[in-house]
Amino acid sequence: MTTRILTTDLSRTAPAKRSPFAYLATLLRVRRERRALSKLSDALLSDIGYSREAARAEAARRAWDAPRRFSL
Repeated sequence: MTTRILTTDLSRTAPAKRSPFAYLATLLRVRRERRALSKLSDALLSDIGYSREAARAEAARRAWDAPRRFSL
């Protein structure tokens, strides 16, 4: 049995219209995840391939400066 992974080229798709509440919820989720990342121990950061400095830099970013996976 063969497993195929389908991917979508997001650069070719138009962004969906989002409500202001959905946008705010996304911003809050980004902020919450970055705060949680900054609170991880060095051992846990090492497990996910982050250094303390990288975690601090990521946590210092603004919520609207988010990766594409958050689709702001």
